[in-house]
Amino acid sequence: MVKEKYSSDDRGTESAVDGGFFGDLNWWDISITTAWTIWNDRNLELHDGHRRNPSEVVEFIRSYLLEFQRCQQAVTTRSVIVEQVRWKAPARGIYKINFDGGFQASSRLGGFGAVARDSEGKVLGAIAGPLLMVRDIFAVEALEALKAISWAKDMGFQDVALEGDALTIIRKLNSSSPDLSPIGPYIEEIQSYCSLFRSCIFAHVKRDGNTVANSFAKHGSSLPVNMIWMEEVPASAMDALKFDCNVLP
Repeated sequence: MVKEKYSSDDRGTESAVDGGFFGDLNWWDISITTAWTIWNDRNLELHDGHRRNPSEVVEFIRSYLLEFQRCQQAVTTRSVIVEQVRWKAPARGIYKINFDGGFQASSRLGGFGAVARDSEGKVLGAIAGPLLMVRDIFAVEALEALKAISWAKDMGFQDVALEGDALTIIRKLNSSSPDLSPIGPYIEEIQSYCSLFRSCIFAHVKRDGNTVANSFAKHGSSLPVNMIWMEEVPASAMDALKFDCNVLP
């Protein structure tokens, strides 16, 4: 049944099943994730009256499994490489906005955080807040990027580099192909925001280089509404910020 599901997808027949569409994932991972996704969709239909079409389900499963595979590879890599990735200041005149988010599947609640810094590592502002009734981690990752870039525009920045540790989202944002996944509308809106800046790039950084944004995201999940800081940070982010400042060249 699972094999028929993927073989019928319009992106390809046996190539999708044999690994071209799903990388090196085994059938056990694919089958379990498929069953979980269908079960979750039925719950959403029961409680929210919404259910994704088959192509959206296939795209979600593919993205979820490839992200899972990336995380597994990252764990293996970290066990070999001792050197940690640290935050790097942007070039002069560029403002770097680091963003991150968190999510609890049981409550469907999350939080986001973003911090803007200049070429000297000086904090120009930060924002954090809750994310309510989010569907899954991919929606959280897309929403955190959307919150970050809309806030950067409100701050009046003209040249920005937006940096996050969600590789799948960064790849989607840098792609010129239409995104047909459930988070496609978020990706399209973020890309449209990018055109409002004089220069705007999206970059991926490993989690070790995104600790300040992560601390804001954790703080955001405990807030009732969005909160903004100007040229300062809350106590919960101070340690991570001091560490980044200490490793600046």
